[in-house]
Amino acid sequence: MSSIWFGLIREAQGRATRSEWNRLKGSEVWDFQRWLELAPDLATNYTHRHPQSGKTTFLNVAEIAPDEFVGYDDSCEIEVKLSRDDLLVYRPSLSRLLPEIGRLFGCVGIPMQINSEPTVWKIGEFKIVRTNIHVFFALGTTDFETKNVARYLCEERCQYPSTEPFVTVLPHNRNRTPNSVNGFLTNNGSVIDLSRTTELTMGGLEWNPTGKAWLNEFQQRFPTIEDISSQPFVVPAGTHWKDIMLRKVDGHTFSITVLNQTFRATYQNMGMENSTNKKPDVQWELLQLFAQSGGRLAPKEIPNEKQRTRLARQLQEYFRLTNNPFVFQDGQWITLFTTKEM
Repeated sequence: MSSIWFGLIREAQGRATRSEWNRLKGSEVWDFQRWLELAPDLATNYTHRHPQSGKTTFLNVAEIAPDEFVGYDDSCEIEVKLSRDDLLVYRPSLSRLLPEIGRLFGCVGIPMQINSEPTVWKIGEFKIVRTNIHVFFALGTTDFETKNVARYLCEERCQYPSTEPFVTVLPHNRNRTPNSVNGFLTNNGSVIDLSRTTELTMGGLEWNPTGKAWLNEFQQRFPTIEDISSQPFVVPAGTHWKDIMLRKVDGHTFSITVLNQTFRATYQNMGMENSTNKKPDVQWELLQLFAQSGGRLAPKEIPNEKQRTRLARQLQEYFRLTNNPFVFQDGQWITLFTTKEM
């Protein structure tokens, strides 16, 4: 099935791709061709295989007359007559493919293009337990383009929370190196390619065994609700308050991101349980107030100063940081960590 995804590389392979589709259509009962569309431009190079030696040569293409073309190598030792059909480039129909990717992940939202250079679409979002996962599709067909995609999604997607996990879907893994995907992995992201992880079935795009294994491994990064109470947490060396984000999920849970680690913690985990009734204590209630106000509270909005002092101490104990997590500035108590509602 790789011919589908290679259509996005912008190489000359029209006849080969059509041959591949015809072979598949001949062995299946449904029409694969509904997934294809013609690229608007003809290819400017052509892959020629010598009939005797089998050696592959990449040829330049020149139009010598209307709808008549010739392919030639740099030394002009090889010259091959070509037709328009040889230079047609087939590619997946994005209007069909993008919604299928969304369905595959169970995304909420309508796919939309969010950037042109590099070309990136936001597919939508899905949840693993209570964690929002953003899904993007990008036409990163070379190592350089993939690095640009990683740079854009990790540094410039300001309209999406940069600390939330995300998945970048690429057409294939051709010309991709470990270095080109390192940016995804170090920014709470993951990257997959459709050519190795999916297959077309009568029901549409589906995970193949490799894709199912990837999805299972990806889901293991996020603890289930039952795992929350026993989730161990060790603050990485060199962590500062500015590296921490607390987002209120509900009345009992915060989503916590420290550097590139995201997990959930309840009031019991964070030592803010009332020993008498086992409900959240007043420090937890104050922490939720800070989240609701974006990390800023005036003194009159805090029930009493002792409550804030105790909250500071509990946060220091939980995150094993020694300096105060609050600073008084411009008449307000401000958190040195980021906090907000989901």
